[in-house]
Amino acid sequence: QHANLLLWLKKTANAYLPASPQQTGVVIMPHGATQPYNDVVEQVIAPLQSAYRIEMAYGMGDPFVIQRAVSRLEAKGVRRIVFVRLYSLSDQMKGLTDYILGLSDSLSDSHSHDEASSPPHQVRSSALFSTFGGYEENPAIAEILHERIVEASQKPSEETIILVAHGSGDDGADARWLAGMNRQIERLREDPHCKKLRRLLAVTVREDWPDKRKEAVGRLAEMIQEGKQGGRVLLISNRLYGGGPYEKFLEDAGLKKGADYEMNAQGFAPHPVITRWLAAGIEKALQAFDQGSADRLSAEALKHISAK
Repeated sequence: QHANLLLWLKKTANAYLPASPQQTGVVIMPHGATQPYNDVVEQVIAPLQSAYRIEMAYGMGDPFVIQRAVSRLEAKGVRRIVFVRLYSLSDQMKGLTDYILGLSDSLSDSHSHDEASSPPHQVRSSALFSTFGGYEENPAIAEILHERIVEASQKPSEETIILVAHGSGDDGADARWLAGMNRQIERLREDPHCKKLRRLLAVTVREDWPDKRKEAVGRLAEMIQEGKQGGRVLLISNRLYGGGPYEKFLEDAGLKKGADYEMNAQGFAPHPVITRWLAAGIEKALQAFDQGSADRLSAEALKHISAK
């Protein structure tokens, strides 16, 4: 009896059998960085620990880290796993991690995988997987942005507020990122305080792609210079935690914090909005598992009846 056959049989059974709460688990994959970043992520997740069996897989889709997290859950009897990409957009890392989890037969995430290299390992698991990601696509992120603006705003009618985000090297993905930020701006403009702002703008700096970053940072510098003509410029860090490299990028472009602009560098987390987004996504995935099992059982029953 080959081990792969046994794995397939278990996975097939898991597709039809209902799972108890103790047999469901969650793997959360944040980017991961310095200890302060990781500590903030842990604070966001802490309220969920009592409701779900959670394992962490920090990093940019490392198959061995993901395998270890999955194996830890399976060792506890987990048969269904919700995999969370704790990344800004829903398509970030999706192609890579879907492949690693066996949900896709091909890779489609060029940012995270060199097509000239060998494909990454896929996890060995009999568990069923469901995935989601993209916390910035949550409309409630506007609540956090509003707080960050109000925390630093002094005289809104004389202020230019600029949301600054990481961005993508792919032009289409970067455009989608900016479109999402502008949708949050539309929500912010419904607030009385934000209505008074001189300007409310969004920009990405395309951090990891030097040539595109130079142009993007130059555009941000122009926005700051223009904003200075009418009053104060305030940057809001549009990222999960911290101010990233924005201050350094702008200093290289000849602008200094304090003299040319101010910045609220806190980021989104920790904040209950992120925790609620996680909880809602996990619950939706678990409901889909249950519905999928019921649909498969119904289909099998219909086939059995038709065969008689």
